[in-house]
Amino acid sequence: MLCTLSKLKFLSLLIVVVVVVISAHLNAKTVSSLRLENKKIGIYYYSDQVIANDTATGNQQYFSNLPSELKNQLSELNPDLLVNVYNLNNKLPFEIDNYLRLNKDFAITIGKNVMLQILASRTDIPVFSLNTPRVTLDRMRKIYSDLGFQLSGIYREQPLSHQLALAEAIKPENKNIYLLLGMLSRYHIEQYKTEVARQDFSIHFKILQNQDSPVAYFNSLSPQDGFLTLLDNPQQFTRQKIELLLPCSFQSNIPMIGNRKLHGEIGALASVYSSESELISESIKVINQYFASGKYKEPDYLEKFSVFINQQIAQNFNYKNLDENQLELLVDAKINQLNKKPVKEVRQIN
Repeated sequence: MLCTLSKLKFLSLLIVVVVVVISAHLNAKTVSSLRLENKKIGIYYYSDQVIANDTATGNQQYFSNLPSELKNQLSELNPDLLVNVYNLNNKLPFEIDNYLRLNKDFAITIGKNVMLQILASRTDIPVFSLNTPRVTLDRMRKIYSDLGFQLSGIYREQPLSHQLALAEAIKPENKNIYLLLGMLSRYHIEQYKTEVARQDFSIHFKILQNQDSPVAYFNSLSPQDGFLTLLDNPQQFTRQKIELLLPCSFQSNIPMIGNRKLHGEIGALASVYSSESELISESIKVINQYFASGKYKEPDYLEKFSVFINQQIAQNFNYKNLDENQLELLVDAKINQLNKKPVKEVRQIN
């Protein structure tokens, strides 16, 4: 009899615990739903025609697909969010202000010029910027944060650390790194020096005015046995200026290493870059975190990356058997080693 009563008490207690757990789970879902329900997000971009007018912005197709893909995945993962996409090409300020009023909870901007146009409206909406160079995003964040606005984003480029790791993976014995800095990127020179030293390279750099010729200053460095690392600097590294650097790169036997895929497509031997799929995935994480906790992270590089090899340039430099996947593994291993993380198994490139 006592045994039966004990069992009944245990079962009763177990039922109470299960009910409490289920209730807590349902309450959590309800709270989460309330946070997302009817939240309105606007995604803003320029059409291909407008983007093509800026020689430093890059691949048109990449930009045109990103808004719709981002909207589709956001809506699929968070059905309670109301997501709208707007092409701001030829839109007047009052039209843009109206879009912002209708989508009052969050703004995602794609491209530097779109970000600047949204910020110019001075609307009190958190702005998340994609495909904007670090030099521009950091500068605008400082200005608008002082005014009380919330601005964050993912830098368009990959960090110098990944470029250096890629250079080492391609030719470990070449230890000279050449940098051409602009009037904005010069403020990061101490960070660049630290990173170059951390990876056991020697740094050689020049600071250029906007009107200066990268070709002349690159030649003045008397480059040898190394790599020219391209920065995402719209003043120094437009498409035209990279194309002008290419003959000098061949003549001095100094390949260029880019931090965007566009650099490789124009004339760099290789580039580390942020893929569209990873950019979308990380953006969704940041947005979900913001609506769940109210915390808005600072701008940062995309942690995941890909490697692009310009095979024609590789042949001209007599680099054979450069494999993008293997280089990506080597770069990942190097970065994890520097950050003291577990590394993947890597097969050495021949």
